[in-house]
Amino acid sequence: MTCSCPPSQNKPKDSTLAASYANTACQCKDVAVLAQASAEASQLSAATSASQAEAALDDFQTIYLGVFASPPTTTSVGALYFNTSSNSMFAWNGISWQVISASGNVITNSPIISLSPTQGVITSVPSGVKRITFNFEDIIVTGGTDNDIVIQFGYGATPTYITTGYVSGYTILGSTGSSEGYVNGQGFAMYHSITSSYRANGSITFTLFDSSINKWSSAGTYAVYNSNDPQSSYLTYGRVDLGAGNEVSAIKIFPQSGTRTFSGGSIMATYQN
Repeated sequence: MTCSCPPSQNKPKDSTLAASYANTACQCKDVAVLAQASAEASQLSAATSASQAEAALDDFQTIYLGVFASPPTTTSVGALYFNTSSNSMFAWNGISWQVISASGNVITNSPIISLSPTQGVITSVPSGVKRITFNFEDIIVTGGTDNDIVIQFGYGATPTYITTGYVSGYTILGSTGSSEGYVNGQGFAMYHSITSSYRANGSITFTLFDSSINKWSSAGTYAVYNSNDPQSSYLTYGRVDLGAGNEVSAIKIFPQSGTRTFSGGSIMATYQN
């Protein structure tokens, strides 16, 4: 509404016109009051929006720490940062930084487990895992004459290990040609030299092939060697059905023969959902 007051020389000459001018003055005052209230409300809204934006920025800066060449320090679970050395995004899980895959799935690692003489066991496999990379380093086996090492999957809080039903084997790629060995369905197969000076290093990837029956397939490569003789490289492969409802919760590795023992080595698993 536009308010227009009459000039002083045009003063009203009767009561009707005077009342009209008075009414106009009141309307002008009301418009002014409304305009002031609107301005104050807009100012308050702007201040609120600024506070919300500042809070959102604080939250973002708490979660995303920025760009670093080496891992920053944080105590905030779920914090993120971009590593310029590896060109990867990392998430803090409360214990360590874990790389986030290109698909957006967080990749986590188990603790590194040193082998006991009879076995190595990785427990607490995360629920919903669809791929497991089983890594092993400097495994040494002594005693006996059986070359095979077995990897078995377990399920349940107190793991029940699947001891039969595996279809697994390995191919030896040595200087004298290729040969094959099998483990009679007891587990995923690995070969190891009967000579105690040899060490096994490599990895095996297990993929959830059919979640309805928890069917897993495997494929991996590794080498067995000593300081003087890189004896052979190996390809290993296999599959196993854990059964409906039996989600993998543990992984165990041990010498197939009871007369053989581990005298060194460590294992670690990498999980991807």
